[in-house]
Amino acid sequence: MEEENSSDLVTQRMDEWMERRPEKIAGEEIVRGANSAAQFIFWSGGFSSVWRIRGAKTCDYCKALNGRKIRQGQTYFNGGEDFKPRSFRISPMHISGPVSHPPLHQGCDCYIDGRAGEGTPTEVPDEFKPAKNVDELNKNFDKYKLGKPSFAGYPDKDGSLFIGNQLSKHWAETEKRFPNLKQIRDVKKSYQLKDFHLVNKTVLEEVRGVAGEHSTRKLYVKVATKRSRTHALNAIGSSNNYAVGEDLFSLFRHEMGHNVKYNLAVTKGKLKKSIVDAKDKFEQLWTKKFLAKETSYFSKKISKYAAVSEDEAFAECFSAFTSPKYSAGMLPKEIESIFDDLLR
Repeated sequence: MEEENSSDLVTQRMDEWMERRPEKIAGEEIVRGANSAAQFIFWSGGFSSVWRIRGAKTCDYCKALNGRKIRQGQTYFNGGEDFKPRSFRISPMHISGPVSHPPLHQGCDCYIDGRAGEGTPTEVPDEFKPAKNVDELNKNFDKYKLGKPSFAGYPDKDGSLFIGNQLSKHWAETEKRFPNLKQIRDVKKSYQLKDFHLVNKTVLEEVRGVAGEHSTRKLYVKVATKRSRTHALNAIGSSNNYAVGEDLFSLFRHEMGHNVKYNLAVTKGKLKKSIVDAKDKFEQLWTKKFLAKETSYFSKKISKYAAVSEDEAFAECFSAFTSPKYSAGMLPKEIESIFDDLLR
């Protein structure tokens, strides 16, 4: 009896699959055709193609591609390779053939946008080589101009080395996803960082969870030893959220956002116009809301901390937008557009 029921169930599922298959194929071909046409138009006009997702329900594979640019003659994948985004804990996806535009997979509803200027190759980030000792860690930090790392309150070098590797790897992946960061960094050959301090809560008992301090030439981070080191992103704009993220990585990006903004202020004449314009637009948005006594715009749409000052609003938006958990539409459209131009 059980065998008959199993056989009937298989037959039923096969019938359902056969009925829905033409519809699924048609939907996939519509997405493929529309994006192929859009890409032809963009490339004919000298624009690059930018991979875009449609919302929070998008799969992690496509989230990893979101915002990546290619120019005419390039592809996102050449085919015959496995795609495993390092920012997500998912199994590799085998890419059998060339992919130059959506869909990436069945049911994919991503789309192609156009962007002026040349694209950048969109390969999976190079294999990150964890430091095996303090000297190697210093070299990794220096490579990305993160300053010289120092640690206090850790019972052994292995603990600080582990966290140092996590942070330098995270920033390496962030620069891969947002190519303009490298240009901003290279203008001054540094994010204005000389020292990077990571302090264990056993030394700073007054620190609750995670806290950070920033000064002109230093990035100072305080971390609770038991605090989450898993990427997280709070519900942006929620009345319950003081900050967009309370994990180690969100704090790290927040403090880096301060340094990025500082570099933008002192090197604006040496950066491409789209980056400078984006930075100016953010300042204008803050000024407009401040003069209209509408700074609650930032507390309601970003976080409570974002309403403290223009600098904190920028750092909070930067932290959210660069999060591996970020999806299109989480930030207000006008802010998302600014950071899209600023970082990509």
